[in-house]
Amino acid sequence: MGPSLTSVLAMSARRSLGLPIILAIAMTAILVVLAVGWVFLATLGIVGAPRLAGLSWTLLSVGSAFLVLLLVGVIIYLGLSIKTINLNRRQSNFIDSVTHEFKSPIASMKLCLQTLSRRQVSEEERKGFYHFMLEDLDRLDQLVNHVLAAGRLDTPLEDDGVEEVGLHTVLEECAA
Repeated sequence: MGPSLTSVLAMSARRSLGLPIILAIAMTAILVVLAVGWVFLATLGIVGAPRLAGLSWTLLSVGSAFLVLLLVGVIIYLGLSIKTINLNRRQSNFIDSVTHEFKSPIASMKLCLQTLSRRQVSEEERKGFYHFMLEDLDRLDQLVNHVLAAGRLDTPLEDDGVEEVGLHTVLEECAA
């Protein structure tokens, strides 16, 4: 059996995340080459035209500062892209794992039900099948509860009406 459409789409989405990294590395390399070349040419210009040396040094300083800022921005972009890629991979792995955990008990219950419907089984075997199906339902229930609990971890807590009150104020109200 071949890969499902969702797994193919997930794999292509994972591969496409490499593009931001390649772009960031290429931009960083271009910036470094431009910075070195610009400093080299500016230094040659300062030596060749001494009367414009003050203006050249000012332009060189300001331009170098902007290049450094741009380089820092590209490096930050690269770091954020890597974090995003790692988060996407963790989420994808989580979804793959949860999907597998859901499918296993469902497949087991389906097999038990098919067995019960297609052939005659003794009362003891029937009770065994029911027991297996109840265990699988318990597994599914626990998994759903865990997934819901994990989803609640990401949501901010609702305001439950609790507010800070000064101890001095409370003691004065109690004494009155």
